[in-house]
Amino acid sequence: GKVRHNSRYCKEKNVNTGVNALPIPTCYDCSEQGHIKNQYPKKVKQEEVGEVLGRAYAIKDAEPKGPNMVNGTFLLNNRYAFVLFDLGFDRNFMDTRFSSMTDINPIKIAASYEVELADGRIVSMNNVLKGCTLNLVNHVFEINRMSIELGTFDVIIGMDWLVKHNAVIIYGKRVVCIPYRNKRLIVESD
Repeated sequence: GKVRHNSRYCKEKNVNTGVNALPIPTCYDCSEQGHIKNQYPKKVKQEEVGEVLGRAYAIKDAEPKGPNMVNGTFLLNNRYAFVLFDLGFDRNFMDTRFSSMTDINPIKIAASYEVELADGRIVSMNNVLKGCTLNLVNHVFEINRMSIELGTFDVIIGMDWLVKHNAVIIYGKRVVCIPYRNKRLIVESD
């Protein structure tokens, strides 16, 4: 199946198991296996594509509850947002509909970043929304994020923010622990 989505949303019929569990990358441009569009060996020019920083798999229409999910409703730029904390994402993302309400203009970055959506589409982006404020347990944190179509969640907080703040996710208790000055903030799931 595909990575980072619920099996009931998987439209793929042939699911590999065991040694062959990883999918073979398939180019959306030429339909050949073994590479993806921005790495097309016959056509890619680095100055056209730019450097690709990484890849993430975005959740769409995921179940918002579960033992391996830490999520809740928090204030982001003084608007209530449904937030998922997830170590599986190396960046922070915000749903495009929600980001249009924040009145923050995106800043273009030199490198692009690819995100594979649950439906298999790959979206490339090179814009970051900087200067957002996230209120957790009455403490305000700054957070930068990329705007993408998410579906279920308004915001996904990934590794870059979690590592920057030395946050730890305890999935069994469905909490995020964040050291803050001389104390520890405990952010609980809804």
